[in-house]
Amino acid sequence: MGQGSFQKVAEFFGNIARSADSRRELSRYDQIIQFHVLNEQPFFIQVLQGKVSSESGETDNGDFQKVLKVETDAATLTELLERRRTLGEALFERKVDIYGNTA
Repeated sequence: MGQGSFQKVAEFFGNIARSADSRRELSRYDQIIQFHVLNEQPFFIQVLQGKVSSESGETDNGDFQKVLKVETDAATLTELLERRRTLGEALFERKVDIYGNTA
């Protein structure tokens, strides 16, 4: 059995956070990205002061300014992570929905 979405997303963000330039960029953000992937357990990624953490389940942070919710299916999420589909394409095709503060 292959990796689930949680593992793929956690690895993706973890790889980004390993780069010094990316850590500097990430340090500008205090954001939680809550993922709801069809037929999988929810999980979230937290970016805080340049550090990235991942956790299964729902975040208990209800701050609309800090929580971004992403709804999609596993295949679309994999295509996005592997850069085989752009976010713009997925949004246009209604393969992904994003709610919350995207600024």
